[in-house]
Amino acid sequence: MKLRYAPELILVSSTLAMLEGVIATGASPVRLAAVVWFLTVCPGLAVVGLLGLHDRWLALAIVPGLSFALDVFVGGILSYSGLWSPAAAILILVTFSIAGAVAQDAAGRRAATSGSVG
Repeated sequence: MKLRYAPELILVSSTLAMLEGVIATGASPVRLAAVVWFLTVCPGLAVVGLLGLHDRWLALAIVPGLSFALDVFVGGILSYSGLWSPAAAILILVTFSIAGAVAQDAAGRRAATSGSVG
């Protein structure tokens, strides 16, 4: 049995781990690692998973750069609009990542349904 690459699972589990780290009080290297992982992987993975790339190495190369670009874009928009808040930036990126996971799951179900009919 071949294991399927599941970006939806990575997005949801990483988001939940990061939120636990943000909500908890006190400093911890594990919480810091969860937040850094989320900001480095999740926003880009939410987009790359929808592109339908067949080369996983290409997707792996694109994810961090796209994630950082989206992080900076959200921070810049909030800053220039005068609404800068770290909590707001995290909330927007969490919403974006979860929406990407839901869209990828829906696209996978649609592809599986149309593939079994034909």
